[in-house]
Amino acid sequence: MNVPRIVGGTALAALGFLTGALTFYKRETPPGTNPAASGSTVTASAAGPQNAPNQSVVPRTFTPGHGLDWYKKLVSAPPAASGSLSELQILESLAPVMSLTKDEVMELLKDPSLLRALGPPPNSWEGALLMRLSRLDPAAALAYLKKNPDQDGGVMTAVLCQGIHSPGLDECVADLATSGQRGHSLQVLLAEMHATGGDALAFLYKHKDLVWTGSADRFLADLRARDPRKASEASATFFADLKNEERSQKSLIASVRAWAEKEPAAAEAWVHSLTGAARPIAAVSLVDLRMESDLPAAADAMRTLVAEYSAPGTEPGRHVQIELIRGVNSTIQGLITRESVQRASDWCATLPAGFVRQQGCCTIVQHWLEKEPDLQAATAWATALTDQRDRDAVAPLIARRIVASDPPAAVEWAKSVSNPDDRRGLLTDILAAWRKDDPQAATAAESALPAGLLSR
Repeated sequence: MNVPRIVGGTALAALGFLTGALTFYKRETPPGTNPAASGSTVTASAAGPQNAPNQSVVPRTFTPGHGLDWYKKLVSAPPAASGSLSELQILESLAPVMSLTKDEVMELLKDPSLLRALGPPPNSWEGALLMRLSRLDPAAALAYLKKNPDQDGGVMTAVLCQGIHSPGLDECVADLATSGQRGHSLQVLLAEMHATGGDALAFLYKHKDLVWTGSADRFLADLRARDPRKASEASATFFADLKNEERSQKSLIASVRAWAEKEPAAAEAWVHSLTGAARPIAAVSLVDLRMESDLPAAADAMRTLVAEYSAPGTEPGRHVQIELIRGVNSTIQGLITRESVQRASDWCATLPAGFVRQQGCCTIVQHWLEKEPDLQAATAWATALTDQRDRDAVAPLIARRIVASDPPAAVEWAKSVSNPDDRRGLLTDILAAWRKDDPQAATAAESALPAGLLSR
């Protein structure tokens, strides 16, 4: 039996039993003809077993339009003693569903008892009917889905894709209940919309609060491969509208980088035109890309960016600060790898004072402690830091690293922290670690601490 294609292509796959059902039947009219108009018949295939009692629930021949009477008769007198159909009978039963008219489908969908009576789960029958309705009247199918959103993912996908050009699509999508199936359905819908000439981006903008899920991620990734400029613009719009949502931030970074790889001048000019948090975040991705070909220029650009967003009165926000720190750490690693640790530490010292530079200092100390390692160089460099906040940032790294080998020195590093709460917490940890190896020495060291250093 040739069933008309349902846009999207995934619905029949999702209803595997439906695909199997169609192998039992053949249409006796040439492809493309209307069986209802021609009065053709559908006959059961000889492929099915013939001998089991109550096995064939479909008449050996029936004409389109006869399906509704057959369906109701089957409901009123289920063939199996249990009142439900076997798997084979279910497969056979779906073929007449595909011959129902719109009015017949609507009559069945209005009566839940007709859906429940046949079992197994009603949504199998409801889904088949809804898929048939989506082919006959996409708007009516969308209206039904809007009121009854708890559908199989394949059915939901088929109805949405079939209704791409229906005026009821937006309203239906807006009212869909949140479900695990919805994300995949919207992903297929966006791809189908783009493939058929629809404005998928406009759809995304309209439903940005609903569809910024894996469906939007996948669509923007595909768009990025085709047109990174459009993907960058769309990602920046979502980033602003969704209040710096992390997923749109990742898309913005990847899209700008992809665009800059093809058209560096155009991408850079666009990034400089951005406002708000999107600008520094996109700018860091450009620095990352430039680092591959011109490390000194990238280092200068990163320093300028940090200075701009560390100036008094600026509040870059968490997302921007995280991205600036990532850019600084990436620059330091690049300088260490291609030049030297000394070059990286010299560059870090040129950054404006503040949290971002503190994290850069930690990256340098961690390199000396873990990568080389060179404890003496780490402690000497940290001791020479002139800004107390930078020393406070690296002190815990050194103290925790040396507590096993030199616990008294670790205590001294902990005591050097200026913030009382941070100092108290670090001293408590260091003394606890020391006490595991030498309880008497740790207790003596704690007793020798200045009064009030461990108390609130």
